[in-house]
Amino acid sequence: MEAQRERLARELARALEALAEAAEGRGDAAEGLHWWRSLSARDPYSTRIALRLMRALEGAGERAEALRHGQAHARLLRDELEVEPDAELAAYSAELRSAAQAPADTGRRSVAVLPFENLGSDPDSDYFADGITEDVIAQLAKLAGMRVIARASVMPFKGRRGGLRDIGAELGANTLLTGSVRRATDRVRIVAQLVDAATEECLWSETYDRRLLDVFAIQTDVALNIADALRARLSPDERSRLHKRPTGDMEAYQLYLRGRYCQARHGDADTWQSIRYFERAIERDPGYALAHAGRGLSYSQLAENGALDARDAHRRARDAADRALELDPDLSEAHCLLGHTKFISEFDWNGSERAFRRAIELSPATPTPTTCTGACARRWSAMTRRSRCSRAPRSWTRWRTARTSRRLTSARAATTRR
Repeated sequence: MEAQRERLARELARALEALAEAAEGRGDAAEGLHWWRSLSARDPYSTRIALRLMRALEGAGERAEALRHGQAHARLLRDELEVEPDAELAAYSAELRSAAQAPADTGRRSVAVLPFENLGSDPDSDYFADGITEDVIAQLAKLAGMRVIARASVMPFKGRRGGLRDIGAELGANTLLTGSVRRATDRVRIVAQLVDAATEECLWSETYDRRLLDVFAIQTDVALNIADALRARLSPDERSRLHKRPTGDMEAYQLYLRGRYCQARHGDADTWQSIRYFERAIERDPGYALAHAGRGLSYSQLAENGALDARDAHRRARDAADRALELDPDLSEAHCLLGHTKFISEFDWNGSERAFRRAIELSPATPTPTTCTGACARRWSAMTRRSRCSRAPRSWTRWRTARTSRRLTSARAATTRR
């Protein structure tokens, strides 16, 4: 029995590898990456598979994740097997770090906003420091002349110590923004510093000691100064968007930050709590578009976790997306949420892709909804174009399972013929 299980495991691994190579061969990098991830999860000790996954991640534009995977694989081999990783893996990691430090071909400067440190005496203020970090990312992402590293890539660096040069290489960023936040009653002190990742030279720094009411002005000023330091030219529309205040109610803003902080934890209890925070923010400012979008995303999370009836949750999420877009048609987060609900609950693949594209156009560093379902929407769109399908199957899950089963069968047959 044990021998049969091992034989089946080897056969499945060969089938998965055949699927990955077939996907890459037809130019479907996203699907190839999916299969390499599956292989790596099944055999985390294989350096050969780790390298293939790193190359797939680099091909998909996920250099920071490729470097992190290489580091995690090397650590696993040292800690559990007491062996050093192959020289080829170390060489490829060095190649990725070198490429990250090279000037971008497009002439654009890239910036990573590292999580701001909470210097307040109350640990509960972490939500505020994380919120400032995310809002500065969102402000910078509005500028077409810069490439901004997404929140999902930078947040793992919270509390992490290390050389700025190495962090910049791992994130694929030319420059790093570091900072700290200290909040006391109605005052806030924010220190920000922009550093060249390759030379660790300080390009700009500023200390803001102002009333809490001025926090939006501080975020705008930080973005403008970074743009100036990196010599990015701003259009009148970009300047106007930077100066736009999401709400005039600071209590609503803090409730929104608390909601987003709970939402990022993903647990059912935290997600329900985030909805309560968003609803309190909306009560204080019914025109707060971001709070409507945040509330909708939390309902979508509950549906995915099975904590709320999917139809009811997705209906609430769609209503929230529609309301947010009524209030602010240029809100990237609302377009992301709309694309997510169109894809997950309405099976409108083309509509979801249009919404995602608009969200990315408005803010390339927009968080969760894009990263969760954007790649799926692009894969579906590419597949329907290839197969000339006129309508989508009723259930994405059922269709994906059937497709995977068919491809595993065909791949297994192909490996048998070999």
